[in-house]
Amino acid sequence: MNLDAMTYEDLRSFSKDKKQPEALRNYAVLKRGAMKFREIGSISQALNLEERLERHYENLPTALQW
Repeated sequence: MNLDAMTYEDLRSFSKDKKQPEALRNYAVLKRGAMKFREIGSISQALNLEERLERHYENLPTALQW
């Protein structure tokens, strides 16, 4: 499952699904934030969150990466 390919609404639903691993739900929350910042034109804030996303992804267990 590629969270980076999900829409904002899909990420919202995913992040609330307690059946999903917490690490992936946290990623979905960060990804939504980055998308929202880009939408409103706050590119520097979006880039900061995207850097955090990269680190978060790198720390995910291999089985949870896409």
